[in-house]
Amino acid sequence: MELRDLVVVLDVSLSMGKGYGDLRPSKLDASKEAILVLADRLLKKGPNRLGIVVFYGRSLPLLPLTSDKAKILRAIYRVNFTEEGSAPGDGIIDAVKMLRSSRTGRRREVLLLTDGDINLGAPLEAALLYAFNSGVSIYTITVGERPKTEDIYRASMKAYGWRYDHASNRSQLLSLIVRYLEGPQ
Repeated sequence: MELRDLVVVLDVSLSMGKGYGDLRPSKLDASKEAILVLADRLLKKGPNRLGIVVFYGRSLPLLPLTSDKAKILRAIYRVNFTEEGSAPGDGIIDAVKMLRSSRTGRRREVLLLTDGDINLGAPLEAALLYAFNSGVSIYTITVGERPKTEDIYRASMKAYGWRYDHASNRSQLLSLIVRYLEGPQ
């Protein structure tokens, strides 16, 4: 069994603080719920590690790679803020930097959870190229309404052989998280 080091890059921009469909009270809360499911399943599969980076107009590494479920829960529950701007490229770059400490033989991955806005920070394409050249794979899930940037995400992920999906509701989001963890990569 191949072990994983996974960094979740979570969008905490103002638009994530709004609800959409059954993603209530907000897309951020639904995403946090999905991360809790992800963490629970990932840690049950062995000594995998999870880290968290949040981004808005800039990026903030929130939790270094850990297999300590209590630390992960505390970090997720404490994400209760949203700020102006959206810089997913910065979040990806910080996640890749976090994965530099990854142990040999582990799969190094980033899960990007966002509603899709890109208006600040490092260009997305530069961040993706940095990840690719660092041996890190990325899976992107956009939540809520289909973003205006969907074609950008879809084409970028496809160019590197990575997955892109969209979740319009809670059950789709949870299903994508489970499929990601259970399916072949």
